[in-house]
This record gives sequence, C-alpha cells and structure tokens, in this order.
Amino acid sequence: MSSMDVLINWLADKANYSKWRGGDNSTERTPKKVLLEEIIERMRQVGIYHRLPKDVASKISTLQSNYRTAREWNDTDGKKMRQAGVKEEIVHGNKKTKVKYILLWCVCVCECVRKPKV
Repeated sequence: MSSMDVLINWLADKANYSKWRGGDNSTERTPKKVLLEEIIERMRQVGIYHRLPKDVASKISTLQSNYRTAREWNDTDGKKMRQAGVKEEIVHGNKKTKVKYILLWCVCVCECVRKPKV
C-alpha cells in the first residue's frame, strides 16, 4: 500500500473529508494539524514513515486543485464535445483534461460531501 492509497482511503471517508473541509459550520472544528497527524499515523501503521504533515497537506491541496481543473474543463469544453456527439471515452481521453478525474476519487469525495452554501 502506498502513501497515496492511505491518503485516498482516508479522504474517501465522508466524515474525514468533511472534517478536512471544515465540518458542518460548527464551532468545534478539528485543526488540520490533528487531521494530518491522523493520516500520518495511518501511514505508519502500514510501514510508511517518510511522509511529513506538510507534504500530505500539499498533496490534498493538489488533488483539490486538479479536481477543480478537471471539473471546470468537463463543464465547459467536455460539455461542448458531448453536445457535438463526441463519445465519452474520447472526451475523457482528451489531453486537455490533464487528469483523468483524479482517480475518480474526486467525484466520489468532492461531490458526495459537497454541501450547498447558504
């Protein structure tokens, strides 16, 4: 198991991702430092000792950024391609996406946990 596997598994838990994003607007938010230590501990449990909290935070930020890029592309250029009759496998194989929906994780995690802003 890789450090990315551990990170994705942790983030795929809706409660964990919600905590990372700041919870449900409650005043009792878990500090990111505590959450990063929890992720690091899970990595240690599978024999991964070389990751630092700042590296894990950076990776999460990169995943979120890549998701936004892929989502924006899908909602604009990807939509135009589909409307023009281009097959899905060609749309998602297009090099403009840069990422193939970030291991599909982003759709699961980001969409499942997203709450409308009031």
